[in-house]
Amino acid sequence: ETTCSGGVIANISIASGSSSGTFRWKDTTAAVRTLTGTDNAALLVAGALAVTVGPDRLDLAGSSPIRSGDCTAYTITSRDAALNATNALSNITVDLTDTTATGAYYATADTTCAGAPITQVVLASGASAVTVYYKDDVKEAVTLTVADNNAAYLTGDTLNVAVGPRTINITGTTPIRAGECTLYTATAKDQAGNTAAVLVNTQVNFTDATATGEFYAAADTTCSGGAISNISIASGSSSGTFRWKDTTAAT
Repeated sequence: ETTCSGGVIANISIASGSSSGTFRWKDTTAAVRTLTGTDNAALLVAGALAVTVGPDRLDLAGSSPIRSGDCTAYTITSRDAALNATNALSNITVDLTDTTATGAYYATADTTCAGAPITQVVLASGASAVTVYYKDDVKEAVTLTVADNNAAYLTGDTLNVAVGPRTINITGTTPIRAGECTLYTATAKDQAGNTAAVLVNTQVNFTDATATGEFYAAADTTCSGGAISNISIASGSSSGTFRWKDTTAAT
């Protein structure tokens, strides 16, 4: 029963003339257990074996969505089959990969992602978690993967991360005449400078440095309606338009 998927047993038989018999044992929870074998006829002294049960998988957790260019923390946790956080029984070398050429992982202490990228991290013996940082300058969907370098030991994990835009750029005509109703565009950009669709409906709030300037809806071509203080860029879109008018000459 190599998979321990059949019925459980409570004993085995060692045949006359033999000196041993084999069996399998499984526990889904990490712990130190004592396995005991007792002669049913009470002729032989009982035997015992202490067995340490450790983790069987790695779990990757962290934020999604994130802004492009942000240095974001992700946690790798060793867990048992019951999903309890479980201390590693020895140092575990964890391989770090993603699905893009523009993203990179960074060391536990590199909270600004300013150092050299890494492709592995060690989850230390006696610990159950280690933190790494990840940054991608491009708006895209990526899959982060953690895998035990000793592939026969722990099962790895993946995490889908949506990387979104980072900045709002305002573009339009300058200079303009005082009193003109001028159209401007607010565009979402990623850290690499690419136009990037927002991942959720995004409200863009407006301010200016004058008491005489006002913002207006894009459809208000004469700036004669009510002033506005924001517009919304719809999820999946990268820009929105508005109008602005100032009756006083200024910069």
